Amino acid sequence: MKSLWSAVIVLVLSSFAFSADVQNLNIALEEDGIHVGFALIDAFGDDVLAQIKSGLETTFTVKVRVDQDRELWFNRRIQERELRLSCIFDNVASAYRITKSLDGDVFESVVVDTDAEMRKAMTTVSRLKILDNNILKHNADYILRVKGELMSRYVLLVIPWDIDTPWREKHFTFN
Repeated sequence: MKSLWSAVIVLVLSSFAFSADVQNLNIALEEDGIHVGFALIDAFGDDVLAQIKSGLETTFTVKVRVDQDRELWFNRRIQERELRLSCIFDNVASAYRITKSLDGDVFESVVVDTDAEMRKAMTTVSRLKILDNNILKHNADYILRVKGELMSRYVLLVIPWDIDTPWREKHFTFN
């Protein structure tokens, strides 16, 4: 009986295997601040698409952190931001409404007609300003970290199971 339960748990957990990741992480140090761009890869499993097609709002949350990299001490957190990418499918119009917000403030809202456009809008972020330059110290080293939290669900209706990406990071020096 014990091996039967073990087999059931392994089977259930393997059905939730998700290989989502953050790729193409880039940083632009510009006059008005630090801008970031990235792509969420393999973010759409069958359950995510089914939820979107049902008309329920589906949201991907992306955590963006900037830490000062200190060699002989703990890193110092400079900024942590939360990016939310939300999608609602309108069955009547056969269109997707995608809303992007940073720390609760909407900065972009688009309506697209095709699955391909929806996937691109929900998984691609470019030139998002995350930090003002006046917060950073000149000639100091920093680490930008990004992690996507794509979906939460419950295994066997009891055990919480979050689908997210690993942290990805990029080191940079502010001049």
